[in-house]
Amino acid sequence: MTLTSGNGKVYVTNRDSDTVSVISDVNTPPFTNQSLQDSWGFSASGIGPPFTEVGIMTFDGSGGCNVTSTLNTVGTVTGPSDSDTCTYSMSPNGTGSIAVQFSGDVFPELLVFAILERKTAEKKKADAQEMTFIGLGADGLRGSASRR
Repeated sequence: MTLTSGNGKVYVTNRDSDTVSVISDVNTPPFTNQSLQDSWGFSASGIGPPFTEVGIMTFDGSGGCNVTSTLNTVGTVTGPSDSDTCTYSMSPNGTGSIAVQFSGDVFPELLVFAILERKTAEKKKADAQEMTFIGLGADGLRGSASRR
């Protein structure tokens, strides 16, 4: 997945499905840490060794967070595990970063993300939010989260 911008909009491109989504435009109010609150369900996968992960990310609106996840690495399931530390930062365009540390990990997992808002034609307001994220490590982590 890649983030690009142009014409006053920010886009996320999913290379696997060849889709492009607008994540922010000049008509979208700026995002802040307060924009990211509540609990979000997520699923993720990666390589090195192959793994899948599901869980809940909870954001406090002030830059603090908690992650509870269950991990399946080549058939060995661990968890659910709670993060020891978790912080996040939002940019005005709806992109941001998360640093999450679990017990036993040498380094925190660093993620970058983009908030995608879905609007219904009738309501003309967000009826759900989605987050697409990728890890910055060598394990190829990528996934999505949603909140309703």
